[in-house]
Amino acid sequence: MSYWISDLCINCGGCADDCPAGAIYPTPVQYQVDPEKCVDCGVCHDRCPFHYAQPDGELTFPPVVRARAARIVADKCIGCSLCARACPVHAISGEVRKPFTVDESACIGCGLCFTKCRKDALAWVETGKPETVPQGAKADIDGAICIGCGLCKRTCPVDAISGEPKEAHTVDQDKCIACGLCVSRCKSGAVAWK
Repeated sequence: MSYWISDLCINCGGCADDCPAGAIYPTPVQYQVDPEKCVDCGVCHDRCPFHYAQPDGELTFPPVVRARAARIVADKCIGCSLCARACPVHAISGEVRKPFTVDESACIGCGLCFTKCRKDALAWVETGKPETVPQGAKADIDGAICIGCGLCKRTCPVDAISGEPKEAHTVDQDKCIACGLCVSRCKSGAVAWK
């Protein structure tokens, strides 16, 4: 399976700029995908604002579900935006100098916001969801399955993943915060909880 680009392509070139395999090239009409070079990572689909880059089949992302979510304590929040800038899934929003809010349905419970808040303005709340992330787990990459697309590496908010394009990547267990972004974004099923 490889990706292809719809004839609705507006030739912005963003997909080609971000393709880790160099599989996307311009033609006089529109950008195209070289199926021999394509590593099926889906970066082109994610990068295209119109999602004109499409997979040949349906792809799904395994959920990152935690029984907890962050909540901002409004009377402690000074609206500095450090938590929002740290959030890897953009679940925190607001206006500077006003209390920010967390979209608890989007929060993945990684805790990065807690590490940035200097006013102790965050608290954990139970979401009522079943926990699917094993307690104390860390992400791990199966080198036999990894296609080396680099999507996990680009997704990791703490730079815990390293590797070269088209080679198996690895996770630095000491840096991993178990946010689950790499697990949810890996399209080859190479990243799992350890």
